[in-house]
Amino acid sequence: MMIVLIILNIILILIIFILFFIKKSNNNMFYSNIENIDLIEFQKGLKELIEELKKISDTSIKNFEVKKKEIDENIILIDSKIKELKYLIERNQIVRQTEYKKEINKIEIKQEKDDNIEFKNKLLNKKIDSKDMQNIKNKENNIKILIEDNKKDGLDNQSLKYSQIYNLIKNGVSVEEISKITGMTKGEIELIKNIKK
Repeated sequence: MMIVLIILNIILILIIFILFFIKKSNNNMFYSNIENIDLIEFQKGLKELIEELKKISDTSIKNFEVKKKEIDENIILIDSKIKELKYLIERNQIVRQTEYKKEINKIEIKQEKDDNIEFKNKLLNKKIDSKDMQNIKNKENNIKILIEDNKKDGLDNQSLKYSQIYNLIKNGVSVEEISKITGMTKGEIELIKNIKK
């Protein structure tokens, strides 16, 4: 009986070992199947993620290209506006120069008229005797001679130009604008301004 008991114990231990190993191998297979399923799901998830990233990158690239085109169009528009502004500024400067030249001519004509009116008023207000008349004629002749001499020397135009420049300064025109109109340097205009003071 003892032998039977020992044999039964051995068989029982063997059955336990066999069941344990079978269970362990089934467990390993079960875990390996789970790991395989996890890997397959991970691969699918990774593929989906890669596809989404491709879609996002494609749309962002398209958006960047659209924005780049818009920026290029805006740059072209801004360049055309800058050219327009430059043209308008140049045109405005030309108009101002012609206005200043007209103003110089008006001042010159006005001075001549004022001189003539002043002379006529003096003649009308005074009772001119023959000596005064003779003095006036002598002065007129002297002035004509001086003007002719100055024309020969080139002084008439120059002194006229200086007086016109001084009148422009008195009327509030800046030195820079006068130099643009007359072609003289700013230093020359400052000198005329200081000499006339």
